[in-house]
Amino acid sequence: MTIREIQARTGLDRATVYYYEREGLISPARQANGYRDYSDADLTALRRIRLLRQLGLSLEQLRAVQAGAEALPDILAGRLAELERQQTDNARALAVCRAIRETGVAFDQLDPDAFDLAAGPAVRDVPRPARCGARRALARALDAALCTLPVTALLTLALHRNPLREWPLFLAAELAGVLLLTRLLEPWLLGRFGATPGKALLGLRVEDAGGGTLTGAQAAGRTGQLLRFWRWPRALRQYRKAGLCPWDEAGSLLLTARPAKAWRCGAAALALAVWLAATGALGIMAGFPPHTGLLTAREFMENYNFYARFEGFPEDQLVPWDDLDEPTGRHLLSLGNRRGAVGEYATIALSGDPVVDNVYLLWVWEGDEFQVSWPLREMQRIARAMAAGEGGWTALWRLPELDAALAQQPPFAEFETDWGSLRLGASVNADGYTLRDGQLVYTGGVNFPDVFFSFMVWKG
Repeated sequence: MTIREIQARTGLDRATVYYYEREGLISPARQANGYRDYSDADLTALRRIRLLRQLGLSLEQLRAVQAGAEALPDILAGRLAELERQQTDNARALAVCRAIRETGVAFDQLDPDAFDLAAGPAVRDVPRPARCGARRALARALDAALCTLPVTALLTLALHRNPLREWPLFLAAELAGVLLLTRLLEPWLLGRFGATPGKALLGLRVEDAGGGTLTGAQAAGRTGQLLRFWRWPRALRQYRKAGLCPWDEAGSLLLTARPAKAWRCGAAALALAVWLAATGALGIMAGFPPHTGLLTAREFMENYNFYARFEGFPEDQLVPWDDLDEPTGRHLLSLGNRRGAVGEYATIALSGDPVVDNVYLLWVWEGDEFQVSWPLREMQRIARAMAAGEGGWTALWRLPELDAALAQQPPFAEFETDWGSLRLGASVNADGYTLRDGQLVYTGGVNFPDVFFSFMVWKG
């Protein structure tokens, strides 16, 4: 039989039949195409289950009876006694209800002592699960965002990874961090406070069926169910239908919500803005060089190499300190062939002893290049390495502005400008070349002349 036939002959809906199957009360066969094939035995079992559920037996009792662990007459004897107690309670409640109605009193005039039902059934009200999908999703987003901050701080402040150049690494690491920290911290927070930071901000709380705080096992089980993210599409469908997620239903848990207030949405938006600002700040701080204040030649070189690594240069293209020419007060750093072009060489000259007060870059193309590219990145790297010495840690926040100021200069144009206490200038000798799309293109005769480009940073 198909599921439609089973529904018609049992009066049970599709979801209930599937639920009984998941609970192990029936085990239909599968056809070759994967569809369920219900037998007459399955039909009889479902009709028996429906009858006993109508009598009020629980699923645990049904499983015990079906497995032979309990006798049906014994189970029914207990249920019969319970129904008789309920009948007595209902008769007493009926009499009291009729008596109160006949007095005609209002609520504020009702004397509870005159109509006491202390011997009646215990009163226990629990809140219904809150249907607030948008608030739940926003709370989850806030918690995930908080979990990314320690990972981002580790990658940027400790490892100095470049978030713009290595964004796949950041995404993978942050996802792993969210999963790990959620698995470790969320059960502890739910067990201690009943809420995570995101839930608390949006007025949400997770409770057990009695309205109390979750035990450690309940909280850990809920988080473990939640992190089975491949089940989320099915969980979403269940939530839309019943207002319960599988990780709450499995532990008989409730998610309650305080009344929605505009200030909660505003606070959540502010928290996300703070997270974005903190993430952006950490990305900028990843590019802070190791040395600030007055720089020696070695410290300038280490700042320069820091930026080269940050931008992805291989180690064999960094400037080795041990190979430097070190006459007193002057140091030559040969950058060699940095772009792989034949006849292209660069040298950095440092002046000042022991503090560097002048940096000079000379870039030479030895007459066999048809096109010459503007060395903007090298200029920015040198300027940043030098500007880091013009103040303390707070001055480093202005270094991105220095990059932007150099990028605004026309390619291969002579200029001179101020940056704090520094002066920056450039000059070019490129006879026979013309500027096209930011590159020098040879337009002269057969023999290519040399091209000289110089860039200087010095203390004004």
